[in-house]
Amino acid sequence: MYKATAIEVLIASPGDTEDQRDAIRQAIIRWNSIESRHFGVVLLPVMWETHAYPDLSQPAQPSINKQIVDDADILIATFWTTLGTPTADAKSGTVEEIERFIDAGKHVSLYFCDMPVVPLDQDTSALESLKGYRDEVKSKGLFSSYRSMEELSGKVRDDLTKLVHDLLEVGHIDDVAAPGDASAQAGGASRSIDQALSELRNTLRGYLAKWETVFAGLTDDYSADKRLSLASEIEGVILEIVRIAAADAPDAAFVAELSQLASTAAVVARTRVYLDGGQSFGELTEGCKALLEAVKSVVAQPWNTGDAPDSAA
Repeated sequence: MYKATAIEVLIASPGDTEDQRDAIRQAIIRWNSIESRHFGVVLLPVMWETHAYPDLSQPAQPSINKQIVDDADILIATFWTTLGTPTADAKSGTVEEIERFIDAGKHVSLYFCDMPVVPLDQDTSALESLKGYRDEVKSKGLFSSYRSMEELSGKVRDDLTKLVHDLLEVGHIDDVAAPGDASAQAGGASRSIDQALSELRNTLRGYLAKWETVFAGLTDDYSADKRLSLASEIEGVILEIVRIAAADAPDAAFVAELSQLASTAAVVARTRVYLDGGQSFGELTEGCKALLEAVKSVVAQPWNTGDAPDSAA
């Protein structure tokens, strides 16, 4: 068991970078598995699709800013063929998020994708706007580029290691953890742990919303590979959350349930589908459905170090 400071890492990018977003998220999870114990830091990937809830009371970007942008600690952004959709205050939502971080004095890691694109499929005006922005940020600071997903993943992991080391050196990570100090002085140390566990539960709740959307989209899609991929992702995310949560609550009931659930997800992810009239395919589909129901059940439970009921659940 070890104690760690949780740092929220916001992943920002336009809609043409779905694969890149997933590569960055996986790189963060991989970083945790290798470096978290050594540095005493856990990096929590934050994405609008997994962490933001629906809100029609205001335009999308202000809602995203309020829900996830302004409270995040580090931002990792990437562009490929477009800046994205303009907002009321910036050239795009991603650019606005970058500018808000810079204005707040928080760290931004920016990566430009140099993978080739098919010219006929691209909006030349969008490419020109992106080029102009790239030239603009050259005068503001350092950014990096990549030509493959593997290169992006490797750079993100390496850069995070250097960044966390530097933040620890200057005490900025202590500043991030500072809000918990006041509650600890008032006898609230256990509450700060429970708060961290609550944040993990919210993270899993966000993933659950994404997984349910993906599964619903498979209703008329008879791809076994997509179902296997879904089960595999559930396994990986839950294993990482178990590893993080167990540091503070090793004997908590929810940790044991999540561990069992990860084992079940591993079995589903390795299901073999045969030409047997759809029987094995049906078993795979039901396995994915049961996994989602089980995740929903665990997320609804209190995640704390004690046995007190969670009235907010």
